[in-house]
Amino acid sequence: MRVDLARTDPDVNMNRFYYVQLTKGIFGDAGVERFWGRRGTSGRHRLDWYQSEMDASSAMTKLVKAKLKRGYAPIETREPPNNNLIGFVASLARKQNETKDN
Repeated sequence: MRVDLARTDPDVNMNRFYYVQLTKGIFGDAGVERFWGRRGTSGRHRLDWYQSEMDASSAMTKLVKAKLKRGYAPIETREPPNNNLIGFVASLARKQNETKDN
């Protein structure tokens, strides 16, 4: 599963990308792989390993929620759409907007 996000604000010359995906290790562990930076650059990379896929998925959810809270928005990818993933990101964005309104 992969989530692509972007944050753009021309007033402050901001044009950032962020994507996060789950990855599996050869020893049954699971990882969360992140790439971020300014669009047009190779950016930075980080890979964190977890004992189970459930732990990694939970960590990924927290990361995506934090980015949505900071103003990042989902973007289209070249990968085939995953309806579960699209629904997941859309529901996180809706919850974030509801929280801002209250």
